Amino acid sequence: MGLSSFLKGIRILVENPNFYSFILNFLHSRSHSILRKLAVWKSKYLRRKCPLDCIFSPYFPSNDPERFSCVHKIYGSSNVGKMLQQLPVHLRAAAADCLCYEARCRIQDPVYGCVGIISLLYQQIHSAENQLAETKAEIAVLAVNKNFQI
Repeated sequence: MGLSSFLKGIRILVENPNFYSFILNFLHSRSHSILRKLAVWKSKYLRRKCPLDCIFSPYFPSNDPERFSCVHKIYGSSNVGKMLQQLPVHLRAAAADCLCYEARCRIQDPVYGCVGIISLLYQQIHSAENQLAETKAEIAVLAVNKNFQI
C-alpha cells in the first residue's frame, strides 16, 4: 500500500459525513480545543468555509492564509482561540492584529521579535531629540550673534 493510496483512503474517510460526526461525538466529551482544531483542519483541508461559530473566521480571513499561518506557528491555534475567547468582542480584532504583527516580527527576528523594532524606534527618537536640541542650540547662537552685529 503506497502513500498516495493511504492518503486517498484518509480523504474518503474525512469526506464521509458519518465518519466526521462519529469523531465529533466521540471527542465532544474530551476537549473543545480538539473539536475546534478538527473543524478548522476540515475547513482548510477540504477547502470549505469555517463553521458559523468559528472564533477565527472574523479575524483571520480565508483570502489571507499567511496571517493565520504566522500566528499558528508562533502561538498555536488553541492558545490564540483561548486568548480571543477571553476578550470582549469589540477588542478581538485589535488583539488579532497585534498577535499577527508580533508573530511576523518573531518569525523575522526569532531572538528579539517586536522588541527589537521597538528598541530601534526608541534609538531613532533619541537621535531625533538630540538633533533637535543641536538645531535649537545653533539657532540660539545665531540669534545671539545677530543681536551683537546690529
